Order: sequence, then structure tokens, then C-alpha cells
Amino acid sequence: MCGHRRRRRCETASGTRGDKDDRAGFPSNYRLEKIMKILCAVFAAVIVGQLAMPYASVYGSADAKRLYDDLLSNYNRLIRPVGNNSDRLTVKMGLKLSQIIEVNLRNQIMTTNVWVEQEWNDYKLKWNPEDYGGVDTLHVPSEHIWLPDIVLYNNADGNYEVTIMTKAILHYTGKVVWKPPAIYKSFCEINVEYFPFDEQTCSMKFGSWTYDGYMVRNCTNDIGRVVLSA
Repeated sequence: MCGHRRRRRCETASGTRGDKDDRAGFPSNYRLEKIMKILCAVFAAVIVGQLAMPYASVYGSADAKRLYDDLLSNYNRLIRPVGNNSDRLTVKMGLKLSQIIEVNLRNQIMTTNVWVEQEWNDYKLKWNPEDYGGVDTLHVPSEHIWLPDIVLYNNADGNYEVTIMTKAILHYTGKVVWKPPAIYKSFCEINVEYFPFDEQTCSMKFGSWTYDGYMVRNCTNDIGRVVLSA
């Protein structure tokens, strides 16, 4: 009987400790849940605020909207932006290497993630900032303006063009800057005869697809030389 009673007492004591732990843990879990809800609400507010900021800056500025309408209401993006048809348009181009994704030795293909920086002057996109509340730059969808049809000639997958159409930056002087990202696969002759002391040089050849050198002149601007070594 005593042993039996003692066993029951042990079982009851064990249950009592569990109840105390549950009661003690409840306020902690409750506080944690409240904190998580508050953090989620703050995080959601920050995200919504960040998403709303670009729209506020674009649509909230009457001067910027008026400038956009004045510049592009009668703009023809299919026409090369030169005063005379015999004039040559200069396009400055540069590459910023973000990542070398892969070097395929067997197929002699290099895959890179780059920013394709292009800059030119469009005389039809000039304005006086004093007439538009001091607005001296304007971000516009690149599909709405003339773009140089610069492509990668030595591509290895048939993808010649930039596929992500980011916004272009217009300056009041007529300067246009466009920096879209791109992932390119280009042919690269790789010789590993002297591995691991080899040095490989991979060239990427860019140029206009439809305009000749008399219509569009391409200038390289700070295109870096990448050295691949083991």
C-alpha cells in the first residue's frame, strides 16, 4: 500500500510540475506572439511604404509629369535622334562584370552576368529645368524612347539582345543613360595547355545590328579585362 501510494504521489507531483511549467511558459509564448505580430506589422508597413515611394515620386510631381508629356507626346522612338540624316550618332558603351557564372571548357563557352552601360545624346529630349520646377533628370521606361540596337555578335545561344528593359535616365542636356543587366553566353577560345599557369583572354564583340558606322558610332568606355586563372 505504501509503495502504491508513493507511486501515485510521484505521478501527481510530475503532473503538477508540468502544469506549473505550462502556466509559467504561457505568458512568455504570449509575449513572443505579440512581438512577432508587431514586427510583422512594422515590416509590412515598411514594405508598403517602399513600394509606394516610387509612385509618389513619379505621380506626385506635377512638373515631372508635365515634362514627361511634353517630351514624349510627339516623340517617335523609331527615328534615329539626329538633326540631319547624314549626322552620325555616337554611342558610348561599357560593361560592368557582375559575375562569371560558368566557363565551359568542352564547348568553349563563357557565361557572364553583366551590366551593359550605354550613353548617347538625344537632341529631342532636351529641356530647361527652370521651366519644370527645377527637374533636371527624368526616369522613363526605355521602351518609350529610341535605343541603340547594340547586340553581342559572338553569342553562343542565339540571344543577341538585352532582355530586361530597365528604365533610362534622361538629363536636361539631352544625355541619355541606360544600364540594363544581361546574362550572356559567348564563345571563348580556351587553351589549358599550361594549366595551372595559364591565362585566358575572352573577348565579347558588341555592335549595332542594323546601323553602319556612318550612322551609329560605338565607343568603348572603360571595358575591363578579366583574367581567369586557376
